[in-house]
Amino acid sequence: MAAIKNNDEWLEFAEEVRDITPVYYSNEIARMRTKFTLEEEKIIHFVFSKLKPFEKNQTKVEINKSELFDVLHVGGMSKYKRYRELFKGIIHKTYVELVEANGTVSQGVVVTGVNWGEKNKEATVYLNEMFMPYIS
Repeated sequence: MAAIKNNDEWLEFAEEVRDITPVYYSNEIARMRTKFTLEEEKIIHFVFSKLKPFEKNQTKVEINKSELFDVLHVGGMSKYKRYRELFKGIIHKTYVELVEANGTVSQGVVVTGVNWGEKNKEATVYLNEMFMPYIS
């Protein structure tokens, strides 16, 4: 899938994800979005929407696969395998390097792992604790 190129595509994307809780994250993390396909970006937003803002040090997010497929309007018999592969790609694409004002450099991946059992209704997405202050 390609990046959003015009207003009509943006409106279509907004319509598809309207049921997802809005998620806001810092500009530094937001800049990495250009690495993602539209489908991967929707997955990232879905995962971030499942974060509980008042839970301390939440680095493990449980997602319901059926809900993910419903919200993203995904069908077909191969959706489980396809989305397992998409999550694998997301892990590789979430590498970021943040440079603080004092010169400290933080490097790593935001999504560190996924437990995706074919027969499980739930999947677990693991996030890097180091980058949690940048996600709200």
